[in-house]
Amino acid sequence: MKPFTTAHYRMLVLALLFLLLAACRQEQPPPEDVVLPPTATATAPATATNTPSPEPSSTPLPPTDTAVPTATLPPTATPTVGPTAIPFVVVQVTDTESGNPITGATVALFIPNLNFSVTEETGEDGTVTINNLAAGTYPLTVSAPTYGEITQEVQVGGGENLVPVTLQRLPPPEVFGVVNADRTNLRTGPGSSFSSLRKLSFGESVQVIGRTPDQLWLLVTTSDSLEGWVGSSLVDTDQPVEIVYVATPAPTVTPTPLPLIQGTTVIDAKLRLRPGPEEAVLADLPAGTQLQVIAQTADQNWLLVRTAEGLEGWIFFSLVELDASQDLIPGFTPTPIPGITPEPGGEGTPQPPPPPPGGNATVVPTPVPGVVPTSAPFNPIALRDSMTYLDLYIIDIGGALDRLLVSGVNQADCDNFLLNYGYVLGSASYSNVPETWLGIYSAYQASIAEVLNTSEAIALACTQAGTITQLNYSVARDAVNNSHDRLVAAIALANQLLGQ
Repeated sequence: MKPFTTAHYRMLVLALLFLLLAACRQEQPPPEDVVLPPTATATAPATATNTPSPEPSSTPLPPTDTAVPTATLPPTATPTVGPTAIPFVVVQVTDTESGNPITGATVALFIPNLNFSVTEETGEDGTVTINNLAAGTYPLTVSAPTYGEITQEVQVGGGENLVPVTLQRLPPPEVFGVVNADRTNLRTGPGSSFSSLRKLSFGESVQVIGRTPDQLWLLVTTSDSLEGWVGSSLVDTDQPVEIVYVATPAPTVTPTPLPLIQGTTVIDAKLRLRPGPEEAVLADLPAGTQLQVIAQTADQNWLLVRTAEGLEGWIFFSLVELDASQDLIPGFTPTPIPGITPEPGGEGTPQPPPPPPGGNATVVPTPVPGVVPTSAPFNPIALRDSMTYLDLYIIDIGGALDRLLVSGVNQADCDNFLLNYGYVLGSASYSNVPETWLGIYSAYQASIAEVLNTSEAIALACTQAGTITQLNYSVARDAVNNSHDRLVAAIALANQLLGQ
């Protein structure tokens, strides 16, 4: 064995130093971005051996910018707080008597801290909603046309606040009118297609109790308490019609059903007051005019028709082409004027006017005073029909009087007046009237005498081209009205005695 030399000692010292340096190097703390194993266990320094130290690992270290995962804690539960209820008000306005909602009522809620009013109008259900209020007390004012105004305080809390309000309708204004046209229809509804209750005379007084929203039709009551509708243009009122309440409920225009028979004029034709070629002309109808057929005379020669404007009158049958293939209008017996069966003469074929029933058939009424009809034996039906004729003649005289006063003496109105004056003058008289009919017959004779005596000045003015004074008109008009009322009562009594 060779002895240790100085060189050997140097190599040993260097090996020990190398081992010592390696041990110190392993004990240094790692850089901050190097992840240590989960549990660090201290190890004893390595014992120096002759085993060469292992080569450094070629496995790369993790990137220094890799985030270190951390444990995620469960979220902390946060209690949910509900939204704060913002107060709002629902105002419901109804009629006190009917309980129906009032549409168009004005609702005003005063906001004191803003010195401001929120104003809304009720809809069809009679309600309004006012939002975004604060709790508190608010003055509320509600008003509506024809209902006046009411004010009350409203307590407002959180959420919805329902405020019912009832309004009492004010008494309707008293509006009166006068009919400005003769033979004006008083109808069952607001429209020319509704049936007529009766004719209103020129100058007849009515009270207006309602209207349509467009003010075109008025609901009126007559002096005999009959209630119906008339066109507003046919009534002169003492106050504006807009102050009259709209009829409640507002009427719906549903015309009375009429027979589904239409016709068209084949040539220019005249619409007449009654069936007959010499009767008064209501209107000239041009060829092609659409008509609704309502009734027909027994001899089928004349048709009662209605125009699109609601004008009713008679027209000769051959002048109308019907859209129905039948000779008779079903369901109707003829003429509203008893006993008329005129001979067809067609338009433009003059014929003498029909004599009043019960009189001598050869007597043609004439406006010349002095013609006295031959007395006929008493016949109750003939007397009743004579009174019916007389009443129609008197009504036509009244209409002619009205037109003559307004337009002055003119040929057309004079002809109409004189024609009916002659009919009255030629009214039949009867002999051997039984006691039970004497009162009726006296009313008939009194009506003839009153109209003839008071209208004589008008007849003279027409035949001699004179003038008609207000006094002459008033006297004759009063006689027409009195005679009409007298005859209506006499005819009703006659029908009662006849069992009709």
